Amino acid sequence: MLACFDQVRNRILSFSLEIEQQNPDAGEAKPGEQPIPEATVTNIFHNTIQGNNNVIAAAGRDAHVSAPHTQIDEAWPALQQRMTQLGVPPEDLESLEAALRLDGDPRTELGPATESWIGRLTSRVSSGTLALAQGVSVEMIVHELLKAFGLS
Repeated sequence: MLACFDQVRNRILSFSLEIEQQNPDAGEAKPGEQPIPEATVTNIFHNTIQGNNNVIAAAGRDAHVSAPHTQIDEAWPALQQRMTQLGVPPEDLESLEAALRLDGDPRTELGPATESWIGRLTSRVSSGTLALAQGVSVEMIVHELLKAFGLS
């Protein structure tokens, strides 16, 4: 259940950050003013809140839908196994996978939802509420994340 709340919070955060990228002053708009075109907001909403892989098929039983294979799909099994070895608990792995998928395939850096996940992990490790495997640091976790997507 906590993972669900994390997903909702991460999607809302990502949506807000996307809007801010479009127009940093969007939150200060006067009533009736449209600081970002409606089509742009709709596009950001659909990609961020609903996900960028929604398909609607009107062909009924004759429809054939194929989803693209993503870098995350390819990297996740090995990354999940490595994170388990480093002591990341299963519920945190679920949150990590959700954050990665929310951000989409990393191109040059990890996305905001994944960065937020790292921040929460760091906070829990620092406060002592989460213990990773002996000798494992959050920096090692980040290194493995970057390595999995060819970013290090």
